[in-house]
Amino acid sequence: MSTEEVRQVTEEILSITLPSFAQVLRVCTYLLLNIAEDVRVEEKMRRKNIVGLLVRMQERESPDLLLLVVSFLKKLSCYMENKDDMADLNIVEKVSRLVSTDNTEERHQQAVLAVLYHLSVDDKCKSMFTYTDCIPTVMKLVLNSPEPMVPLELMALAVNLAANKRNAQLICEGAGLKLLMKRVLKYRDPLLTKMIRNIAQHEGPTRYCKRFFRISCTVINKEV
Repeated sequence: MSTEEVRQVTEEILSITLPSFAQVLRVCTYLLLNIAEDVRVEEKMRRKNIVGLLVRMQERESPDLLLLVVSFLKKLSCYMENKDDMADLNIVEKVSRLVSTDNTEERHQQAVLAVLYHLSVDDKCKSMFTYTDCIPTVMKLVLNSPEPMVPLELMALAVNLAANKRNAQLICEGAGLKLLMKRVLKYRDPLLTKMIRNIAQHEGPTRYCKRFFRISCTVINKEV
């Protein structure tokens, strides 16, 4: 058998087995997600490194499998022990790439934002976002939101990120702060106002936005 024939046979085998393997993974993940409703079972899974397995499975290209994996991570990220495991695996960087500005990926985006939000609640995890593309992406999503009120999951994450000094500096880079102020004055979004307030609380380069924050609050209060 020639090299070309071997290559063709290999491609045919892979074209058959890979979709089947992805299907098996999806079914197994679905079953694990369901039995994890039992807290005792979930704890056993954690000891067997379920978080590590799920993080590795993010490399798969199957959209249905990816949604299940992220949904599973979302469930697990509610608990401190699992969040510690996720932090050790640098999950922020790995799932941030799934936060897309493309509306066709909205179902993935919502689940990923929930995972990132749960992580951002802890101060020790907030600094992990600094070294990823998550903050620029979150800013794009906030500023380009088609609705007057930015979606809750997205704003909850943005508010938490702004509570970290270095993250706040990244948010303010370029015209970031100016664009946030412009949007909050236009739509009167209370969570966006809270995000700016968090930015204003830091000492250093972001402190100058306190004046803009006071002005925006004055304008909003006069029109209420």
